[in-house]
Amino acid sequence: MAKHYGATVTATASPGKHEAVRVLGADHVLDSRSPDLVLQVLELTGGAGVDLVLESVGGAMFEVSLAAAKRVTGRVVVNGLPAGDAALTHWDLVYRHQIHVVGLNIGVLSQSAPKMFADVMGEMCALIAAGVLAPDRPLSTILATGRRPSRNWRHMPPRASSPCCPDGPQPRRRGGRQGNRVRLP
Repeated sequence: MAKHYGATVTATASPGKHEAVRVLGADHVLDSRSPDLVLQVLELTGGAGVDLVLESVGGAMFEVSLAAAKRVTGRVVVNGLPAGDAALTHWDLVYRHQIHVVGLNIGVLSQSAPKMFADVMGEMCALIAAGVLAPDRPLSTILATGRRPSRNWRHMPPRASSPCCPDGPQPRRRGGRQGNRVRLP
């Protein structure tokens, strides 16, 4: 969605996942394990930092996320259940990281701000209907072994319909602003 609305997307991943992240649309892909990750982000942004960090890793990466966000107007949105504890003091917010930190839980959002949630879901559904976004099949992992049951998409069951796509997902249309998108096999 960020690419559709004109954002420059910088993603982090381990080196083995860089190509997959590029295929999904990232403009820049950095090694998530690099010790100078913050410096790389600052170099890409002319020293300013990024406007928005989606933080779902936790641990030491939380500190990297805080340092990579643009001062005063930058946001770090913590979602999922990141690993480890995060220590962020008042002193840190005033003197080290003058940024906005937000915790995001979709269930709480849908209950506490139902109109906002409905607006976001409606916008996402409209982008799916227009062929800009396409929902992918979820990946599953066998917990006992940590292995994926099948790497061949043809063996996976068809995607079910949803409120956005009552007839099931439709193929992405080519052309328009995002006509060069490709899908992972």
